[in-house]
Amino acid sequence: MKKGEKVKVLVLNPSTKNVSKAINIINQQNKKAGPFSFSILLGDVFPTKDSVESGDLTVNIPTYFTEGEHGYNSNIELPENLVHLGEIGVYKLVNGLKIGYVFGNLKNITSSDILEKFKGQSIDIMMTYLWPDAIAREENLLLSGDPKLDILISELNPQYWFACGGESGKYFERKPYVKDGKITRFISLATMGEDRCWYAFQIGPISLNSNQNIDATPPPIINKPNGEKRKLELNKNENETSMKRSNYSNKTKLEITPESCFLCLSNPK
Repeated sequence: MKKGEKVKVLVLNPSTKNVSKAINIINQQNKKAGPFSFSILLGDVFPTKDSVESGDLTVNIPTYFTEGEHGYNSNIELPENLVHLGEIGVYKLVNGLKIGYVFGNLKNITSSDILEKFKGQSIDIMMTYLWPDAIAREENLLLSGDPKLDILISELNPQYWFACGGESGKYFERKPYVKDGKITRFISLATMGEDRCWYAFQIGPISLNSNQNIDATPPPIINKPNGEKRKLELNKNENETSMKRSNYSNKTKLEITPESCFLCLSNPK
C-alpha cells in the first residue's frame, strides 16, 4: 500500500462456528477479485464462550477484528496476518488511513469514554458492533442501536461506517449522509448464513473521493438526553416569560416618542 492511493477492502461478519470458512472466503476473493489490501471481520470472531482452534488458519492478507456481544478469548494463539484491535480505539494503517472501532456490548464503555477517544480525530473507516441509536430509530430497530454511539455522528465524518446490530447481525445499507461537506456510508452486515454478510469497496484519502453527484441525506437526527431536553424547555420558557414581561412593560409606558421607538427590541418592526 502506497500512502495516498486508493485501496480495496473486504469486510465480513463471520459465524463464530465457522471462522475458517470466512477466512477461506477472504483468501478466495483475494485471488478472484483482489488483490485486497486488507480485510475486516465484524462481530464475535473468537468469543470467550467458545473454544476455537485458530492455529491451523492461513490468512493471506492483513485481517483486523475486534469483538462482539461475547468478548474475546485472549487464550487463542492468532496466526500471522490476523490482528485483534480491542474494544475501543484508533488504528492507523501504513498508507495513512485510520480505522476507528467501538465494539462489545458497551456495558463498560460510557459516552464520555467514546468522546475522549475520538474527539478531534479524522477517521476513514468506523467499526461498531451496534448501530448508533439515531439510525436504529430511523428504521424502528431500537434493539440494534445504542445512544452512546450517537456521539460519533456528531464528532466524526468517516467515509464508511460498518456495524452488525446484534448477535445475528442485520443487513442494511443506509442512504449516504453528508455532514460538513463530507459523505458517510453506513453499512450493517448480517452474520454469515443469515443474510448478506460481506461488503467490498475501494477507499482512499478524502481528497481523492469525489462527493459530486451523490444523492445524500442530512445526518441522522440525534435524540437529545432527557436532561438536555428539559434544559432546552426551561430556557425556552424563560425566554418566552422574559418576552411577555418586556411586552407588558412596553405597553404600560404611556409616552413613547417616534424617535425612540425603533430602539425597542420587542417591537416586531
